Amino acid sequence: TAPKSNIGAVSVIVCAKNEEDTIPELLKSLTDQNYESYEIVLVNDSSRDKTLDIFNEYSSKNNNAVVVDVSKNERFWRGKKFALTMGIKRAKNDILLFTDADCTPVSENWISSIINNYNKNTDFVLGYGAYSKHKGLLNKIIRFETITTASNYMSFAKIFTPYMGVGRNLSYKKDVFFKNRGFYTHMDIASGDDDLFVNSNATRYNTEISVSKESWSISEPPLNWKDWIVQKRRHYTTSSSYSNTTKLLLGLQYFSLIVFYTMFFVLIINKIELEIVIGIFLFRTILYITSLGLIAKKLEEKDLIIFSPFFDVFLIIFQIIILLSNKIIFPKRWA
Repeated sequence: TAPKSNIGAVSVIVCAKNEEDTIPELLKSLTDQNYESYEIVLVNDSSRDKTLDIFNEYSSKNNNAVVVDVSKNERFWRGKKFALTMGIKRAKNDILLFTDADCTPVSENWISSIINNYNKNTDFVLGYGAYSKHKGLLNKIIRFETITTASNYMSFAKIFTPYMGVGRNLSYKKDVFFKNRGFYTHMDIASGDDDLFVNSNATRYNTEISVSKESWSISEPPLNWKDWIVQKRRHYTTSSSYSNTTKLLLGLQYFSLIVFYTMFFVLIINKIELEIVIGIFLFRTILYITSLGLIAKKLEEKDLIIFSPFFDVFLIIFQIIILLSNKIIFPKRWA
């Protein structure tokens, strides 16, 4: 029996561009969802491969699936926001649930696990999007950044104010989308269909988070450094459009880390109060590993805990490099 929900029907929206290799697995997982009433809106964003054919074949065999074929629009060529808007317009239900074509829900109860977080005040539900585990340093770094990012945006949503969500596992109401003019204010930015919309319209009082394992999605991470760097450069282009409050809070958080590590290395190199400096560093490291360990255990990423202090420093340096590279050569278009 499908899990009961007080919300009712849901529209699951998938926007895909040249994803013929990954779509079949996602469609199978959506077919197997254990939920009473849901439609699947399949948006083809000007694909050049067999994505549209796969969508059409699937919809012909599944009464709850509809296809929206979006041709290239020169006025709105940046990213997938135009195509996603067409999918949202086509959706017949007020509760929207988004995932990406290269993702797979980890459970047949994915829809219900996300949707059951709604109450009378809820407009947004932020889910967790995990990455598959593979051998190698890059995979560990990607997964480490993913759990720290999730910890950040989920804790901000509960304590301060929501500042982002991930499009591969995100839900909000259709009327909220149109009431706030959708992506209109950031249509010229290639990315940000998820985090910028959340940043502009979600509040501490209308947002819930979902961390139960059945509500996760999982996707394949970039398999080489070049692809990951391109992905991160694209993601960081949205940060300058965050609200001033978000930029202040994130800036203070980031600045405090830079100051901490800089002071530590300066004092160690100059051999100033070594016992006190090392003591403070060890105390902070133990506290950090302990708190991150609780998160990593919850998100089943315990193998990352031992590397956390090294990855923490690496990501600080990496983020500085990415931000500087975007300032010097701002990406005009993303493939």
